[in-house]
Amino acid sequence: MSHPYEPTRKPGSYEVGGAIDRDALLKPAQHTREERIYCHELLDISVKHRRAYLDHFSHWADATGSVAGTNRAFGVWGTIGMSHRWAEGVIMWEWPNKAAMFDGLAGAWSHFHSDDGAGDIWAFAWGGAAEGVTDTQGMDRLMCSTAYSPTMEELYANGVKGEAYLHYHINTPPGMIDDHLNHLEHYVPIAERLGLKFVGSYRTLFTNDDQGLMIWALPKFADWPAYEDARRTDKEALEWRAEAAARGVTYDGRVLVGAKSNPLDRGHSVSMDHEPDPNQKPVGF
Repeated sequence: MSHPYEPTRKPGSYEVGGAIDRDALLKPAQHTREERIYCHELLDISVKHRRAYLDHFSHWADATGSVAGTNRAFGVWGTIGMSHRWAEGVIMWEWPNKAAMFDGLAGAWSHFHSDDGAGDIWAFAWGGAAEGVTDTQGMDRLMCSTAYSPTMEELYANGVKGEAYLHYHINTPPGMIDDHLNHLEHYVPIAERLGLKFVGSYRTLFTNDDQGLMIWALPKFADWPAYEDARRTDKEALEWRAEAAARGVTYDGRVLVGAKSNPLDRGHSVSMDHEPDPNQKPVGF
């Protein structure tokens, strides 16, 4: 079984008339300096402690506001087991740009070079958790936003949230993720007409420009059957999907439900100088 971050098909070539379209591969990337950057985490959490894990994470994120000074929690979700791996947490952090993220990481991991481990972010973040709650493993990937992805403030202002979220890893032929993400922009009005709300699309770093992510809010669980039927019957949706298939694009999807601290669901992000309410009741998934 392949890992969720690994392509589920054999690498292919983007071809036009039987030949590789070198012009498409050699086209300079756009929107590189303005890209917001995200750390996307897939976490294997225990069935026994799945809610306690997200409770602890939520309290810690609210209390600190960030890991390294400029980032903020973008999404805190749990995977619905019938749609993919379980028990699984999905968390996204946002930085304003690549430089801010790497500046922060330099400080966050400086304990590797200290004799006493001072500043170890693991102890800072998880030291207060009950035994077993944070015995997790997982995989993180860094991702950059597309130019048309809404900012968090725009998502809040437009009330974009859902009882569930559709989360799709994207695989393309080598070098073609930007091409597909540009194509995906044309699907946004189609999908929203069919009942979804666009959260964002992202390019995965440290790949051969052949992986990405898209996230949609499902306003009500009851909206999913209609969308699932429509994407396979609606003329515009079928035309868009046929073109994506011709480009060799594949998806690996899962359905997520937000923790009570999920920023989109509560309509605001964590303040950098936020002081947690000691009387706050436990939150979580």
